[in-house]
Amino acid sequence: MDKQWVRQNLAQREVRFRDIFVWSFELLRERIGQYIFLTIAVFLPSNLLVSLLLQKLPDAVTLNQYVQVSALQLLANLFAMIACSVCVIMVDDQLSEEKEEKPFGLSFYEGIRTWPMFLLTTVMLMAALFGIVLVIMMLSSFLPILMLPAMIAVVILALLLVVFMYGANVTAARHSIMLRRNLEMVLLSLKDHLGKTVGLLLLVTLIGLGLSAPLMTLFDMLIGGRLTGIPLLVIETALQTVLSIVNIYADIAVCLRFLNLEQIRTESRSTTIM
Repeated sequence: MDKQWVRQNLAQREVRFRDIFVWSFELLRERIGQYIFLTIAVFLPSNLLVSLLLQKLPDAVTLNQYVQVSALQLLANLFAMIACSVCVIMVDDQLSEEKEEKPFGLSFYEGIRTWPMFLLTTVMLMAALFGIVLVIMMLSSFLPILMLPAMIAVVILALLLVVFMYGANVTAARHSIMLRRNLEMVLLSLKDHLGKTVGLLLLVTLIGLGLSAPLMTLFDMLIGGRLTGIPLLVIETALQTVLSIVNIYADIAVCLRFLNLEQIRTESRSTTIM
């Protein structure tokens, strides 16, 4: 991969999805050992915690237990975004003009250091969207005819939340900013590019499901029924962690997308000023 050519394209034009997917694979392959270690360090604890909780749940789950599991899965997903923070630092380093490679330990530290900034921005965003969803659901309860539009609105808001979460993560990791300033930069980057960015996220999600879902199903068919207890938990968690390398690939792709949008916005602004 010609990195100088990649840098020029990221700064001059909106990159096609095909190029993003190819470049993401090349960046992943270039430091595959470090990315595998990142996968284990981030996804193994969260996968193990969720698996332990799910294993202890009875067949009949109460509302309180369902809320607890949902909250834990949300926390696990937010924790997993540490991987995205580290990926941003590593991708910046891989595409930089500096010949000396940044040590993985330093990249990991810088990613963790900026992750709380992403978390604060995300919590603020989630609170705002939760308020909107609450109003929508209250209106639909008074007017049943609004139930279907309300459900569609909730799905759209959920997609927007994911897009802004990734954008907030990339912006926090690259610029060490949070809250309103972070969201302002994300909004500027997504201006006129929101639809395609949602499409990219859906594509990488489908790629992940297409690779991981069949393997997990095959595991359940061949091994899952023969094991119980701790052995099943250990093997299942190990397989989920290995398959989480797909999440790292998705993080790299999303990072390249937001890096591209930010740079062409900056280039457009500088051209306008001149």
